[in-house]
Formats: sequence, C-alpha cells, structure tokens
Amino acid sequence: MLPLSAYAETPLSAIDWLAEHSIKGSPKLSSTPDLRENPALSATVSTDIEVTVLRDIQRDAVGLLPPEVTGLPVTLWRNSTTQDLLSLLEASKVSQNPSIQSLTMRVMLAEGDAPYDSNGKFNFLRAKLEKLIQYGAIDPALAMLERAAPLPAPLVPILFDLSMYSEALEPACEQVLQLGAAFENDSARIYCLARRGEWQSANIMLTTAEALQSLTPRETALLHFFLETGSEKTSDLYFVTDSVLTPLEYRLYEAFGEPVPANDLPLAFSVAELSGDKGWKAQLEAAERLSKSGVFSDNQLLGLLTKKPAPASGGIWDRVTMIQDLEQALVANAPARISDALRTVWSAMGNSALATPIA
Repeated sequence: MLPLSAYAETPLSAIDWLAEHSIKGSPKLSSTPDLRENPALSATVSTDIEVTVLRDIQRDAVGLLPPEVTGLPVTLWRNSTTQDLLSLLEASKVSQNPSIQSLTMRVMLAEGDAPYDSNGKFNFLRAKLEKLIQYGAIDPALAMLERAAPLPAPLVPILFDLSMYSEALEPACEQVLQLGAAFENDSARIYCLARRGEWQSANIMLTTAEALQSLTPRETALLHFFLETGSEKTSDLYFVTDSVLTPLEYRLYEAFGEPVPANDLPLAFSVAELSGDKGWKAQLEAAERLSKSGVFSDNQLLGLLTKKPAPASGGIWDRVTMIQDLEQALVANAPARISDALRTVWSAMGNSALATPIA
C-alpha cells in the first residue's frame, strides 16, 4: 500500500472531476463592462418571428461542462421558466451528502440552453453563481464568469464579491470604477478609488455617501478607518457575530490586522484562509470545511493533514496526529499498526462529514 502522502503529491483543483475536463480557451474577464445597447433589428426581419438577442440569452446558458461530460441534456433548462428555476435553487440547501454535492456541482456547471423566458437580466446565471458561492466553489464561479465575458453591468457586483473571496484575483476595481454611478455599491466604489490612489475622491465620496445614508454604520466606520480620516466612530467597527458580513468588510477587517475567523461565517469566506497566511490551523480548518461541502479535493486535504507534525494536541491536532500515524504505519508496511491506526481514525471520523474525504 502507498503512504497517504503519495496520494497528495499532485494537488487537484477544487473539484476533481472539473480538473479532469479542464477548460481550454476560456475568455478573460473583460476590463470594460459590456454596456452596449442591444443592436437594432434589421428591417428585413419578419415581424411574425419572435426575436431575442442571442448574446444575452447565451449568458444564462453559460456552463463549464458539456453534455458529454455531465450526461445531462442540453435542453435541461429550456422548457422551464426562470422563476421556477430560481425558486428551486433557493429551496436547495447546502448538503453534506457527497452524492448530492456531486450532483449539485454537476448541474450548476452544466452547459445547457437558457430558460425559454430568459432575458437580459441574467437572473438564472446569477442564481447559479450564488449557489456555487454557497458551497464555497469560488474558482468554478470565476470560471463561469470568464465564459460570460465581456461582462454586462448586472454581473459586475458578483465579480467584485468573488474577487474579495479569492486571492487568485486582484479586487475587480477596474470594472467597478468603469461603471461609475451605475455601480450601486458605494462602499465598493470608495474602496476601489482608494486602491487606485485617488484618496481625495474617495474621501469626498465617503462624505457624500454618509450624508445620503447609503452606507451602513459599520461600512462607514470601516471606510473611515481605511481612509484614515480621523473619525471617532470606532464603536461601529466591532463585528457582531450574528450580523451579515460582506466580502468587502471581511477584507477590510483583514487589512486592519483584525481578521474575522471564517469558521462561523458562510463557507465562501473559508476560501481566503486556504493560502496559509493566517497559519496552518486556520488553513486546516478551512480545508476541512470546504471538504465537507465537496469543493476541496480529498487529495489536497490529505496533503495538508500530512504536511508537518502537529504542534499541539486536542481538536484538529488530534485528527492530524491520527492521519499521520496511519501514514507512518503504511510506510512501515506494518499490518498490526495499520489496523490499529485505521480503527482509531475511523472511530474518530467515521460518523462525521469527513468520513468520505478521509476514506
């Protein structure tokens, strides 16, 4: 038998089967949002024919996996209304059942015709992206947006949020600022102006947004702190665990050196902790959470668990030690040790959501 580390030498992408069918020639995200009006229809088109703009309809049909990979027909969505599909997606909760996880990812990433009533609002594509985010599948969501490029204005907010979750991209500030006032999130525009070095413009906009009450008290306090305006409203800086944290707020807390632990936040926030910048423990906890939702590969998880000896005991360190004991027994090819270590691992994790990735 091979040691566990042998299975972890070549990290796979967030979703194993997606990596096996890697995307070729994906378009890059346009730095200029597609704000063009729909082209006028030619006068020669018969008025008896219902005409839709193919470019916009195709965005609701965007997927990463073709029918020959998913086994799903290209007509999967065609005969449904957008609202029916949105209702079904909203009712679908994040599952820890591996079979349901795999099916959900397969369906969300499948290429297929858009719903017959699809329009230029891209509601179905946005709903699929939001479902991927709920599972913590940030990389596939970004790849979906690449397929939808050049991005229309309604999709730029979700691109900005994804860029806040992921360290693979710089914040999508270029797209945000090119939209100007058409981008309704004032806090993102202020943040992006500051990142571009336009501090005076950012300060003026913050003052205006504060007067118009377009920011929450916490957004206002965070941006004052970020811009170093000298505001005394520090009481609103404190994070309340039962409140909703936006991806931008998460990044701002991190910038202040006061990161909010991702354990009690939605799954997508754990993606930022996979880098290891916040320590091995945070990296392991993030990997375990994302493994439970099916978007972090078993191979990568084992690689992290066997990375180095546990520095302490209790909690996650006990799991690290158990996995490493099993690996050492496999390396030594000692049947008795393997049996004991395997029983210990399975006794501790056999009934947990980690049973499948560990197996």
